[in-house]
Amino acid sequence: VAGNTGGGTIGGTSGQYRTFEGLLIQWGRESLSSTTANTLITKTITFPLAYSNTPLVFTSLGQSDRASSYSVGATASASGATISVFRPDSQTYTYVNWLAIGLRSYE
Repeated sequence: VAGNTGGGTIGGTSGQYRTFEGLLIQWGRESLSSTTANTLITKTITFPLAYSNTPLVFTSLGQSDRASSYSVGATASASGATISVFRPDSQTYTYVNWLAIGLRSYE
């Protein structure tokens, strides 16, 4: 990474990293649940730190859910995102990993 690093929390299932230039990377893991097959499950998350503009948000399914789940993705705003997953079976839980990358001005 070029430039000075602003630091952050790295490791675990959630965290953040930002640079003095304003790049902000945040990530987390969310649990979504449903007991009904063929269901679109959604969950709204709030970013620990809001972005200056809407960030790019990437999603992936947890390791044990890849065979039976179909990730639809996320709709984002500067302050959070709504994660959506389609479940073709009636398993109780689905884990979704998310990663948001964008800019944030320092106060």
